[in-house]
Amino acid sequence: MITTDLCADYGLEVPDLSDDIIDRLNQILPTFWSHGNPVDIVGEGDPEIPKTCMEELLKWEGCDAVIHLGIHGKRVLANKMIDAVVKTDPTLDEKSGRVFKDSILALEEDYVKYIVELTRKYGKPVLGVSLLTDEISRTLYRYDNNPYKGVFFPSPERAVKALSGMCQYAGWLRDRS
Repeated sequence: MITTDLCADYGLEVPDLSDDIIDRLNQILPTFWSHGNPVDIVGEGDPEIPKTCMEELLKWEGCDAVIHLGIHGKRVLANKMIDAVVKTDPTLDEKSGRVFKDSILALEEDYVKYIVELTRKYGKPVLGVSLLTDEISRTLYRYDNNPYKGVFFPSPERAVKALSGMCQYAGWLRDRS
């Protein structure tokens, strides 16, 4: 809700979800999801769920842009948990912990690439917020053969400010012509 309030403060509309998009998200999410905007995917562990929900939102004509939180950076928390388990469980060694960490990193990298591809496919900005960072976290992710980049801000406020600035610039360009 903080991000929604910030959007209102910066003049960005957070539209109500249409019945159609609610029906489509109902096919993906458990019955107890928020059924409103912002869309809360309720901590689902399946890495395909955030990707599928993101694509459904971007397909929706009521959506001009998406700010997403809580996916990028989960790796940092998971790595700390893995480190704690390795320290306390004598049956798990650092090599096994590294296997878990590498798989979580691969999931995050796959998610970022997917988001960048969705930006290209639907021509709508997708801005991320990474609330947890570490030494390998980046703000900008570039991929060959894609003019768009994955962008992750350290706070919801920075993401909202960036989107607001993009909208103001688009309006300025429109007014010039």
